[in-house]
Amino acid sequence: MQHSDFHRCFLHVVNLVCQAVIKAITNIDYSQRDAPEFALNHDPVAHVRSLVRVCRASSLRRQYFAKVVTTLKQMNLQLLHDVDTWWSSTLLMIECALMLREAIDKFIQHEDFAELKQYHLSHADWTALEYFKGILEIPHAFQHKLAAEQIPTICNTIPAFEALMRCWCQHKELHPLTALIVDQGLTKLSEYHQHALRVNAYMLAISK
Repeated sequence: MQHSDFHRCFLHVVNLVCQAVIKAITNIDYSQRDAPEFALNHDPVAHVRSLVRVCRASSLRRQYFAKVVTTLKQMNLQLLHDVDTWWSSTLLMIECALMLREAIDKFIQHEDFAELKQYHLSHADWTALEYFKGILEIPHAFQHKLAAEQIPTICNTIPAFEALMRCWCQHKELHPLTALIVDQGLTKLSEYHQHALRVNAYMLAISK
């Protein structure tokens, strides 16, 4: 197996781990349990996704949203839609929505688009999206760093596993409301970490 194959393996693992986290994020049972102040009666990520879809499906809506963004001097940004096969796109969609929060609120309130009021995001929804963004930013940073390396090395793989786990544990300590969600990623990441430790090639690569 070539060195680059180990990095592709790690990036694939990150994808699988993040899919587990996203599944937990979109499961409102995790946000309702043991955290009443963080309780949601719907999935805010799905709300954003639906809002983006209906906005982009109409040229009239797109034009008005662009006008709102320009009026608010938000650099002519547009809403982004995520895709199932690219977990980072969910992070980017959330980041973009948070940046355009003011424009989204104004857009939904427009009298010509009364049908969009069903996609209203409450303060709790926006707070949850901020938390979700913080969770997903951590693996995104590791993925970006490893993917950008010109000469991948096997010896970075296990340290990357462990560093990612440490960062998520720190996030969980700082934001205990997200513990049930982060634990889904940590559990799966730990499984792959233990598997990597049993691969002789990794041990030879990191030994002195």
